[in-house]
Amino acid sequence: MPTLNPNCGFTEAVAQRLKAALPVFDANAPLDVHAAGADLAAYFDTYGFSRMSAVANYHMGKLLIDERQVITHLWMPAGAQQAAFVAHGLFDHVGLYLDLV
Repeated sequence: MPTLNPNCGFTEAVAQRLKAALPVFDANAPLDVHAAGADLAAYFDTYGFSRMSAVANYHMGKLLIDERQVITHLWMPAGAQQAAFVAHGLFDHVGLYLDLV
């Protein structure tokens, strides 16, 4: 499991800015993590996701489900032949599976 890095500048204010700026989730529109700005970089660095952007396309957005906003993430490695769907908390669950991506 990756080590959480609290020194990367990911604060509550950064989280709120990212949340406010999120587009509707689109699995056909990956984000360019390197060009997305300092807030997304701080988020990636804090949770140890930076290394994944070198091997997979990253998609992030929001879905409205039963009147609740659900933040959605998708990492799509080149040449992927199978997929895993993990639901619930990001770091508590997805962070456990970083080595599978």
